[in-house]
Amino acid sequence: MDHLSEMVKKHETAKMHMDSCLKLAAFGTVNIATQLDDSYRIAVRRHNDEVSKNRHILGRLIDCVKFCGLFELALRGKDESEGSSHAGIFRGLVDLVANHAVQERFFEFIPILNATADSIASVILERLNSLVTDDDKGKLIAQAYDGASVMRGERAGVQQKVCEHYENARYVHCYAHQMNLIMQQATSQIPAVRVFFSDLSGITSFFTRSPKRTTILDQIVARRLPRASSTRWNFKSRIVNTVYENLDDLIECFRSIVTASSFDSTTVREASGFLRMLKDEDFQFFLQLFHQIMPHMDMMYQQLQKKDIDAVFIKQALQNFTMKVQSIRDQRSFQEQQQEATGTISRRALGEEEKQRLSKK
Repeated sequence: MDHLSEMVKKHETAKMHMDSCLKLAAFGTVNIATQLDDSYRIAVRRHNDEVSKNRHILGRLIDCVKFCGLFELALRGKDESEGSSHAGIFRGLVDLVANHAVQERFFEFIPILNATADSIASVILERLNSLVTDDDKGKLIAQAYDGASVMRGERAGVQQKVCEHYENARYVHCYAHQMNLIMQQATSQIPAVRVFFSDLSGITSFFTRSPKRTTILDQIVARRLPRASSTRWNFKSRIVNTVYENLDDLIECFRSIVTASSFDSTTVREASGFLRMLKDEDFQFFLQLFHQIMPHMDMMYQQLQKKDIDAVFIKQALQNFTMKVQSIRDQRSFQEQQQEATGTISRRALGEEEKQRLSKK
C-alpha cells in the first residue's frame, strides 16, 4: 500500500491504459462496421458460415436421436469402430442421412465477359475443373438454369457443353420459370387474352419511354408501373394489380395527356388509344378476371421457389391452383346467369308495360 500512488500514476501513463480509455470514450458512438477491415469481415463471414454448417449437422443428429427414441431403438451396436459392419442403428441412420441430404448454399459469384453459351460454359467449367478431380466428376449430378435458349440448348447450350465434361450433370429446368412459360403459352392460345396482356405491356412501355410522361404519371397516379419482362409471369401479376387498383387515375392521366397542348402528336395519339382501351368493357372484364386469378398464381409461384419441394408437393400445389381457378370460373358463371336472368325479367316486364300502354291507346 506504500507504493500505491506511484503504481497508479505509472499505470495511468501506460500505453495500454490510455488505449483502453480511448476505446471506452468511443464505445457506443462509433459505428463498428465502418472500422472493420476486409480481412476481419471475411473472417466473420467464414465463422458465421461454419456456425450455420455446424448447426445444420447438429440438427440432423438430433433428428436421428429423436427418431430412435420415438421407435424405442437402441443407439449403440456391437461394434462402433470405423468401417464396422455391426454398428448401431443411430450410426447407420446418420450415415444414411449424410449420403442423401441435399443442401443448397451460395458458393461464388463469377462475372462473365458476355452472355454467349461459349463464354458462360467456359467460365463454369474453368471454375469446376479447379475444384473437382477426375475421380469426382461423377458426383456432379445436376445443373439447373432458366429456359433461355443459350442455357437449355440441346446442341450448343450451356447445359450441353457442361454435360460433355460431366456426363451425370442432368439439366433440370427451373420449376418457377417453367411455369411462367406454360402460362404464357396457355394464354397465347386465346387471341383476346394475348391482346389483353400485350396492351398491358404497352401501357408500361408508353410511360418508360419519356420522362415527361412519367412526370404526369407521378402527379396523377402517384405510382410507377412495373417494368415489362418477357420471362417473368409475376410481372403480369404486378401490372394487372396496379392497373386494376389505379384504373380511374390512369384514365384521368391519359385524358390529361390527350387534352394537354404540351405533348407531341405521337404521344397524344397513343394516349388516346390507351384511353379508349381502359374504358373498353372487354378489357375491364379481363382486368377484373385476372385480378382474381393472379393472387393464386403468385402463391403457386412462391411455392415453386421453395428449396425443400418434391414432385408430390408440386402436384398438390398445381391441384390447389386448379381448384381455385375452377371456383372463380363457377362463381363468375353463376353471376352471369343471374345477370342474364335479371335482364330477361326486365325485358319481359318492359314488354308487358309496353303492351298495356298500347292497349290503353
